[in-house]
Amino acid sequence: MTDVAREAGCSQSTVSLVLNNVPAMRISEMTRQRVKRAARALGYKVPSGSSTAPGGNGVIYFMVDRLSTSPEAVVSLEGARETAWQNDMFVMAATTLSD
Repeated sequence: MTDVAREAGCSQSTVSLVLNNVPAMRISEMTRQRVKRAARALGYKVPSGSSTAPGGNGVIYFMVDRLSTSPEAVVSLEGARETAWQNDMFVMAATTLSD
């Protein structure tokens, strides 16, 4: 998410919300497209549907380099948790440790 955020010129939170297709968040279509283009340019697969769409698994996947040393990560994780709660979903968090 750090690389995509840097490339798209936005926060990691915005990247997470766009790539998880969170409908309750107000993010301009221009920003959404910029994030998706950046993700594709960096070789990531960009999901086309919502995680709550038919066949979805009801999970918001949250990945960050390091949770304990990324101040934005804690705020982002809390936002993901609130959104998940409102949509009868849950959050799965993982740290990549630069890998």
